[in-house]
Amino acid sequence: MNVSMYRNLIWLVVESTDLEGIVDHLKGEADITSISDLGAADDLRLIWRTSHLVVADLGGLIYVGGWGLPFRQYGLRDRMEILDECLSNLAGFAARLSQKFGTTYGFGDHQGGIYNFWFMTERGQITRKYAVYHDGLQEYEQSHISAGEPTEAEVKAANRCYINGLSTQGCYPDEADVREIATNWVLDPQQFSQRLVRAKLIEWSLKKPGA
Repeated sequence: MNVSMYRNLIWLVVESTDLEGIVDHLKGEADITSISDLGAADDLRLIWRTSHLVVADLGGLIYVGGWGLPFRQYGLRDRMEILDECLSNLAGFAARLSQKFGTTYGFGDHQGGIYNFWFMTERGQITRKYAVYHDGLQEYEQSHISAGEPTEAEVKAANRCYINGLSTQGCYPDEADVREIATNWVLDPQQFSQRLVRAKLIEWSLKKPGA
């Protein structure tokens, strides 16, 4: 079973071993319809439904991913402001996890090349966030989001791609750059399957009654 089988992926990694605690925390984030053990690899198709996500024990780290995260995918007609708002929602969710369980990292790569992002949250705070929205219609200076001090991993990546404030030239970050930063921050996403101990599939609704 490989929880990172899709390229078009948004995922979090929590420096924690408390899978059950994180699953319990999610009950306070939204209305959970079902929680089940993730067995066959075919079950991973369910994460493509917006109400599902995977929470997995990676042997010392916890993976949280799938389209059930508080984020949405984009089309060419979306705006930079929408990416900013949705990324803030996801980073805020990660910050709450970091407050209770440990440093939480977030990454995203859009297969169509619309956006890439990465962020880090510690002790309930967003300490670093970077995203680029590249629809080909906006100048780069107007299509990136940056907060916090760049990390050593980003400085290294900036030798091969353009990261605002670190590079003077180059192309937009792509899937390989996101993977490189993820690897240097916490874990290579291509190692998820080798490290997988157990996983839960959760169906939930982020919109609570009365919200």
